[in-house]
Amino acid sequence: MLESLGRAAQKLFDKTLGKRKVLESTKFFIYFAFPAGMVYFFGSGRYGLLDKFIERHPYIVYPPEAPRIDHDQLRLELKEMRRQKEKQALEGNKNEANNPSLSSSLR
Repeated sequence: MLESLGRAAQKLFDKTLGKRKVLESTKFFIYFAFPAGMVYFFGSGRYGLLDKFIERHPYIVYPPEAPRIDHDQLRLELKEMRRQKEKQALEGNKNEANNPSLSSSLR
């Protein structure tokens, strides 16, 4: 009796183990092989699907390139602006020197 019960238990165990193997292999495919296959399929250059997707849906849209700055011209303009400020400051100092009542009232 125990022997026959042992054989029945062994058969049942073998059947469930077979089902578990199918389940485990299916889960392995879903969790690992399927995503890896999709990455290979879309990421490889063979079909160009990833490139087409990126062209349709750009993540970063760059503005058109601005004209190049001439640094020498910019330096000249800055020098001219400094000269004008110095000239205005000197004229302001001369006006205060010529008008002492204004400078004394500010103190």
